[in-house]
Amino acid sequence: QEDKFEVDTNWVMPQLAELLPDGGRLDHEVRKLHNTYFDTPGAGLRLFGITLRRRVGGSETGWQLKVPSGTARTELQSGSRTKTLPPAVAAAVAGLLAGESLGPVAKIVTTRTAYRLLNAAGDLVMEIADDQVESGPLDGESTLRSWREVEVELGSAGTGKDLKRAGELLRTAGATPSTARTKLDRALGPTLQDWPAQAAEHG
Repeated sequence: QEDKFEVDTNWVMPQLAELLPDGGRLDHEVRKLHNTYFDTPGAGLRLFGITLRRRVGGSETGWQLKVPSGTARTELQSGSRTKTLPPAVAAAVAGLLAGESLGPVAKIVTTRTAYRLLNAAGDLVMEIADDQVESGPLDGESTLRSWREVEVELGSAGTGKDLKRAGELLRTAGATPSTARTKLDRALGPTLQDWPAQAAEHG
């Protein structure tokens, strides 16, 4: 699960050591992530706040499907390195396509400074990612967009309490909860954000 925050370009990451459990440690690394996002011509996934992407970037290469989960989102991953949609992922989104086919809708490149908080046993509690993002639609005709955001993603040793504590620390430092549900919404604009919530829930 993850939470997303908006920050200014000159925002300073707070001291994350206070989020560490006893005996834990903090690692960090910089990654370059190339993402291709997929949807239907009618934006069947985006309407429900769901994003599907193929990512190329070291250990994160593969397919990711992100779905709403309360106020956060849950990411389902496939380590498949194929350029075609893995069967398990295709089955997961089949009910949202309404007879349409999936195709690429945007390219997004992220330069990520990832801070990994580990417990005493070396298990991942959470990763806090400071992302510099550049995006644009595939037609190349629209202006390239760029922004900075922070994501907090729980690891296998993390809990909802850890996610809450991290959010409180970031908000105290001046970060604000993201007004865009996804990077794709930020990249392509607010085409669907005026839809009533009940239309998505009951439609």
